[in-house]
Amino acid sequence: MLREIKIAMIGGGGKNIGGTILYLLNSGRVQNIEFALFGRTYKNMERNIALANRIKNHNGCSIKVYDTLESALEGADIVMHCATAGYGEYGGYRSYGVPQGGHVMYVGEKISKLCPDAWVLGATNPPEVPLTALLKRFGIEKSIGLCNAPMIVKNTLSAISGTDEKNILMRGIGLNHDVWYYDFRIGEETEPEKIVDMLNQRIDQPSLSDHPWFRLFPEWRIAIKNNIALLKETGYLLSPAGGTRRLKGLPVSSKEYGAIMKRPSKEDFENCLNEDVSIEDMLRITGRCGGGVPVYTGRIIESILLEDDVQHSALVPNKGAYEDAPDSLHIQADVSFEKGKIVIHGAKKLPDFIKGMLTARFIQNDLLTSALAYQDDLLLKKAIMVMPERYEFEQAITFESGSEKSVEPFIPFN
Repeated sequence: MLREIKIAMIGGGGKNIGGTILYLLNSGRVQNIEFALFGRTYKNMERNIALANRIKNHNGCSIKVYDTLESALEGADIVMHCATAGYGEYGGYRSYGVPQGGHVMYVGEKISKLCPDAWVLGATNPPEVPLTALLKRFGIEKSIGLCNAPMIVKNTLSAISGTDEKNILMRGIGLNHDVWYYDFRIGEETEPEKIVDMLNQRIDQPSLSDHPWFRLFPEWRIAIKNNIALLKETGYLLSPAGGTRRLKGLPVSSKEYGAIMKRPSKEDFENCLNEDVSIEDMLRITGRCGGGVPVYTGRIIESILLEDDVQHSALVPNKGAYEDAPDSLHIQADVSFEKGKIVIHGAKKLPDFIKGMLTARFIQNDLLTSALAYQDDLLLKKAIMVMPERYEFEQAITFESGSEKSVEPFIPFN
């Protein structure tokens, strides 16, 4: 990387953005990057810069705050959208029940004009829905939805089994917070029954509490019991830890493991500015955002720029990789980057069980992304009713895009 690379970070005062910058600066694998910050809260962006300045060697990297969205995007090589604009209308685009949906469409229109060749990274929840809408409306193909749930599951299984994560294979497909693995092994063990027995024998050992992973994320040790139960009954592993929102009555409730879940607060970030907090502790604190989103995101950015052949689980346009999903739809799969293109690794066809679990969601997302892309009310209602067990009919037909109160909790598209 001889020339300077510009990474436009929309929502530049956010904690995930700050943590990602810190990871990349500390890693030192990429050089000559300008982090172009644009956001609503100048004070928070200055805080992120102050934290970054605690890392002395920036390897030719710089951080700059931009006053306008257009100037931040102009000539960007990578755009990371991490803004929290809500469910409302933005720039003439309604959100259609998708968090930040209208804002992503507005930013996507700007990207198509100001930096059409840029990689676009989406950190919304869900990330794949607005990115597919950008592909359908503006033809933006080099886009990646950020969901680190598979990384969490792998790290959790590694901690319980004592197996290096490099020796855990998880080859799967899905959507945000709903990924199923058709090929799975821990070390040399591939039989689901034996894996379940091994995990259940170890999961309640008191010594696990002192494992570095569970010191950071104690909740996953409890939440993973749902995944183990599903593996036992179906023979297939699921992520995220804890299961998906559409699976009810699992052994452990989200309330139970959510009670011990803690993410870095604004105060935690600001405390990292104190000199008595070591760089190592600062990185540990900021890297805990979203269950490790900054580390996950930083590694993907490194692979985009270095084309290092490292495979990541991320949401990318299907483009024929899987026969059972629409071509334009973003699906979560194992990917790497080569010559400025996304390479999807995995089988083309899915086992019947996984196909059954995902097909309705593929169709729902295809309808929803078209609704968002073309601002079509009828398509939105169809998307809501594709999976009627998740919604009430009256709520679907009276849906008012742009009203946050009309969205939650009956449209859990994430």
